[in-house]
Amino acid sequence: MKPYLVQQAEQTSCTLQDLVGYFQHQGILGQEDIAILTTFGLAHRLKFGIEGKSGTGKTHLATIALSLFPAEYVHCMGLSSETAESYNAEAMNRAYLLYIPELQKALGRNSINLEIVKSLSEGKPSIRKVQRGHTTLEFKIEADKGILYTLATENAYKPDMELFRRMFQLYTDDSMELTKQVVEKKLEQAAGIGSETAMHDADAFQAHCVRAMLLPFHFINPFAHALQEYLPSEHVLMRSYINHYLALMEASARFQYPGRVQEKDAKGRKLYLSLADVKIIHDLWLLHCKQSLERVGWQGAFPAVDWEKVQQEGVAVMQKQHSHVAEAWTEREKGV
Repeated sequence: MKPYLVQQAEQTSCTLQDLVGYFQHQGILGQEDIAILTTFGLAHRLKFGIEGKSGTGKTHLATIALSLFPAEYVHCMGLSSETAESYNAEAMNRAYLLYIPELQKALGRNSINLEIVKSLSEGKPSIRKVQRGHTTLEFKIEADKGILYTLATENAYKPDMELFRRMFQLYTDDSMELTKQVVEKKLEQAAGIGSETAMHDADAFQAHCVRAMLLPFHFINPFAHALQEYLPSEHVLMRSYINHYLALMEASARFQYPGRVQEKDAKGRKLYLSLADVKIIHDLWLLHCKQSLERVGWQGAFPAVDWEKVQQEGVAVMQKQHSHVAEAWTEREKGV
């Protein structure tokens, strides 16, 4: 089947540079990795959280990223009664994304909310049956939701290991160096000095994110097998974290789909990943992955990646397994 390249969205798509600029204009400084990964994760409807000390920008980052999607796409699971979210099944099913601000408050004392999130994070629908008189009511929340939570790490509440494993974590920067930069930037703004970041069209960003989220892609990652030697596969958590790692690469390709080779088939649209998708996720997310592994006692290190070797293996996979699109893919790789 002859492949085709999507051209019609090029004029209104946004680049990573545009995305970073948008967050910077909203006041984000020095945490561009979380800005990018959060946007990717939401567009791909992944399950993850932003964790860190109070005042390090968790809620601000989440709010900006969520603003890139229409309000009706987002359901907020806030402080609610023990049963409220089960009864909100209809509203939750209309949404594509569930947002849980302050995870410790939403789930810490609410066993039903916890079970809802645990079921959805495992890719299963959440089903609760309620008896009312002689009638049994069933409240079902579908599993096709992205989940974003925030969690202040100084709180006593800690997600159980099941939740920790099924969702990935991004960690805000509480370093003294970044704190100094933030203080300096705010003082400059108050004095009316310093350079202003460019204004970006929020409506255009939202339109791009919606298109990226809703297009029915399935993905081919020709570089996946070549990455095996660069991951700490000896740790049992990597059985789950490899799924997050690969899903984030798909999320990168989804967000940047106008610049990726696509092919129509019976299942919809097949999207072929670029080496750029693999590199950005390896570079940005692996630092957060390492921090998660260290929380459970891992003390290893990630080896340096031979990207030339990875690229060569990816090309070989395309030529052998996907020869009908290999030429178009190779040409597109030259421009990425």
